[in-house]
Amino acid sequence: MSSSDNPSRIVIVGGVAGGASAATRARRLDEHALITLFEQDEHVSFANCGLPYYVGGEITERAALLVATPELLERRFRIRVRTDHQVTGIDRDRKVVSVLNRSTGARFEEPYDKLVLAPGSRPHVPSGLGALPANVVTLRNLADADRIRRLLVGPTAIAPRSPGSPLRAVVVGSGFIGLEMVEQLAHLGVETTLVELM
Repeated sequence: MSSSDNPSRIVIVGGVAGGASAATRARRLDEHALITLFEQDEHVSFANCGLPYYVGGEITERAALLVATPELLERRFRIRVRTDHQVTGIDRDRKVVSVLNRSTGARFEEPYDKLVLAPGSRPHVPSGLGALPANVVTLRNLADADRIRRLLVGPTAIAPRSPGSPLRAVVVGSGFIGLEMVEQLAHLGVETTLVELM
């Protein structure tokens, strides 16, 4: 534990469930630590298992997916939260991380005494696809869920292939999110195929 005269600098890379939980736990363990959380996306903490239910319309309010805002984490736990900030490198000898502010393009270094890596996962996109076509999407964050909703039910929804034929989808991956997505697509009347490597 650090002291108010010599606070420990804790840097956490990534938010959502892992990073935000690590940050609040670090605060409970050390009331004096200077805790900084960097999240590369817009939202620091959201219910990622709720994303398919938002796409399917069972969760109607997008705001219901937001678990904690940067303001809440700063006010309640004194955690400095920097969204739209991507950690691009770690210098273990100097104990600094290199950070890109994705909003402004500015780059800087942040020193740390302790470093927690919680960057989450990234959907595996098969090589050779290049830039993804508009009808090929991943589901990792709220922006992805918004994009899928627009494709399915929004004003720019993809029309069925021919009159009377159902919209068809392929879900790749049968983890929790993949299975929930299959359920919600079926709920929307989409003819769905599930593909799993294992």
